[in-house]
Amino acid sequence: MSEPDPELKSWVEALIDQRIAPHDAQQLTERLRHDPAARKYCAEVLRFDAAMQDELLPQEIEWTDTRRVTLRNGNDGPGLEVQRNQTVRYGKGGTDSLSTEVALPSTRSRWWLAVFFTAAILAGGLVYWVNREQPPMVKAPAVILLNPDFEATDLTFLSEPTNRALVDWQDYFVTENADVAEISRVSGGTVLPKSGRNVARLSNFAYLTQRLRRSDASPLLAKPELSVTVSGWAYVLADPAAEADGGEQKYAEPFGLRGALRFVAGGSPGMIQYEATSASVTLTQGDWQHFTIQLILPKNLLLPASHGVARTNLDLTGKELTLSLDSLCKHGYHLLLDDLKIAETR
Repeated sequence: MSEPDPELKSWVEALIDQRIAPHDAQQLTERLRHDPAARKYCAEVLRFDAAMQDELLPQEIEWTDTRRVTLRNGNDGPGLEVQRNQTVRYGKGGTDSLSTEVALPSTRSRWWLAVFFTAAILAGGLVYWVNREQPPMVKAPAVILLNPDFEATDLTFLSEPTNRALVDWQDYFVTENADVAEISRVSGGTVLPKSGRNVARLSNFAYLTQRLRRSDASPLLAKPELSVTVSGWAYVLADPAAEADGGEQKYAEPFGLRGALRFVAGGSPGMIQYEATSASVTLTQGDWQHFTIQLILPKNLLLPASHGVARTNLDLTGKELTLSLDSLCKHGYHLLLDDLKIAETR
């Protein structure tokens, strides 16, 4: 039998004595799983140990050193007993130590021990392998909105308190009726922004769009049952100019905001979009109100085009998603938006 390395030898000896520590048992399991020479050495030691037990006379052999190992032949056949003690005893005298751990004696040849321990090691190794500490799950970077408070355009020193430069918005399409407004100047101080100075102002069914990104700048890709929550603040404001002209305000209710997640397949020469999901909220006129829109993609993402002339269905799995926020306020009203947020909720 080849001479093993000291570490393997100590593990096998501890295994024979039934005193191997759990950590060492795990390491021995891995060693036996991947090292044929180690498996051969362990098997030879167990066979030798079992053969020696079979040759024992019906007499008791005992040695003590913080533990007592007893090999004996009894009425029930050959057996093994291992007992830990808290004191050291020499000779045949009685002991005043307390037993701290007792292993039940075996009732047959120690050949079963080789089989038992081999199976125990492999089973224990399997349990350890299944239940070992897994590396932490790496979460995908958070979904974000760029310029969610519309403060990227400074209107403070401009003569006009509005501008169509909605930075980071209108990525694919631009609507004539959406702009960024320093609303306190626009309203003559009657309406204040939710925060900062600016708000997004949508009129006559205008919309905002933004290609959705994660915090690492990667795109948000469609997957079945993806859930995204969009929240923020909205204000339904009557248009003084429309009111002066008679407008359509008395027919405008209910007011609302619609959110949608879409894949834009093309914008020129014709707009082609595939809408994965949408939801709407109802708003009331006057004062800021908080809204939340939950957008959940279906299990089946093979969908027809929602906008444009495309006639074929398209599987949206893995496609880049765009958020669209559409005003449902009729002519004669502005829909103001501020402090928008987005989060992946599933």
